[in-house]
Amino acid sequence: MKIYIMTDLEGISGVRRASECKSGLDEYQKACRYLENEVNAAIEGAFEGGATEVLVCDSHGSGFNLDLKNMDKRARYCENNGIKELMALIDESFDGYLNIGHHAKAGTINAFLDHTQCGESVFDYKINGVSYGEIGQQLLLAGDYDVAQLMISGDKAACEESTTLSPDSISVSVKEAYGNNKVNCLPPELGCEMVRKASKEAMSLIGKVKPFKIDGPYDVQLTLTRTRFADNICKNKPFLERLDGRTLRYVTNDIKEILMPF
Repeated sequence: MKIYIMTDLEGISGVRRASECKSGLDEYQKACRYLENEVNAAIEGAFEGGATEVLVCDSHGSGFNLDLKNMDKRARYCENNGIKELMALIDESFDGYLNIGHHAKAGTINAFLDHTQCGESVFDYKINGVSYGEIGQQLLLAGDYDVAQLMISGDKAACEESTTLSPDSISVSVKEAYGNNKVNCLPPELGCEMVRKASKEAMSLIGKVKPFKIDGPYDVQLTLTRTRFADNICKNKPFLERLDGRTLRYVTNDIKEILMPF
């Protein structure tokens, strides 16, 4: 069984403030250790459940959050090459994927550091009239290769968002927000153990959870928080139609192109 693991930082147990998620700050290094431990727990659980191969995509920010000397040597590791290549190297050879440490989409109430791609500039991202965050985008991109999400971990709001799209996936809530930057968080050791057990259980769902798909063509609308962000994105992108000061639109028949504005 070949398993893909998608990672982020905001939804990792032990991460409790925005400053921990910004590279270059002292607190970020501590958060990365929490991330490494939780990802290792997911890897361990996957192998315990019967996985024979695991690829981990280090995808928070520009990647390179994991110090590979601290990581499980049985797995292999890659980074996203920018937003347009979300879920780098995923293909039809994988039997399922795990989503570790995720966050809810922009505009979600009581969600820890809710955002979609860029928290400063993106207000909403719709495909065929439905609002999607990064969880939904990943489900769609993986679904194009017939790969289903088997398990997700993160804050309660992220898990609830996932359940609306992929109800048969296992959800592991390691924290619950009571505001954008306020959170009740489990101790990292407990969060890791929950993730390990869920990852092991998730292996039994292979072939039972359906990949997430929607019918094309795909009408994409990106709403920014400021007109100046829309101004910048529109430069050298003639395929974009500007509906108003903050909203951009285009249509594609290829689900792999849903992130083209970035």
